[in-house]
Amino acid sequence: GLALAGDDSSARLSKLDVNAPLQSALVAESNLLRVDSTGQLSSAMSVGVADIARFMIAPNEKVYVLFNSRIDLDNGWSEDYIEDGCLLAEIDPDTGVPTCVDNTLRDINWQSDPGKNPPVQFDNLGRIYYSGSTSTGLTVLRRFDAGSVTDLITDNVYLDDFLVQPDGSVFITGQTSTTGTYWTRKITVVGGLQTVLGSTPYFLRTFPDGNVYLGCNGNDYYGVCRYL
Repeated sequence: GLALAGDDSSARLSKLDVNAPLQSALVAESNLLRVDSTGQLSSAMSVGVADIARFMIAPNEKVYVLFNSRIDLDNGWSEDYIEDGCLLAEIDPDTGVPTCVDNTLRDINWQSDPGKNPPVQFDNLGRIYYSGSTSTGLTVLRRFDAGSVTDLITDNVYLDDFLVQPDGSVFITGQTSTTGTYWTRKITVVGGLQTVLGSTPYFLRTFPDGNVYLGCNGNDYYGVCRYL
């Protein structure tokens, strides 16, 4: 299993580096911990002391971490100001080595609004989808798959929420910046775009029956809508 240590530094692991100077021999590890079958703890990431805000396990068992701030993966220290710092990374479960998913990503806003879906989601193949902003201030919704990053929206879109389906299709809600038009749309598996509603819903969720439900509040529908 995996676990995150608390904010208290005493909850973190430390190791003794016998080759380091005496004053720096005690090296703090990352707060992402591996728990073996006997309950023993070890560091799950091989780089430095980077603070991890969240970890996620994809359906294909790949592990991803969201750092509290952008870091330099060469040393693990927080480097929020540098151009190519990493915010979202994939962790090799065997070696603990992190690989950056998108080094242009500056921010992922994990909102406390219960009506919104998480800004990081997966499809059944384990491909990761994430929304955030880049170092140039651009709002993005992207898919990462086997080292390749794909943009799913343009820079003319204000994204309010998104919902990934098991097959890789994506529902998005938002507004066209140039026209002010609100909408709910579906990005198909092959990249096509379908309009679902001419408004943005209060909520967007996949229910246990496999269908998508929306809290409709626009000109076309009111109440709870179901997309079959």
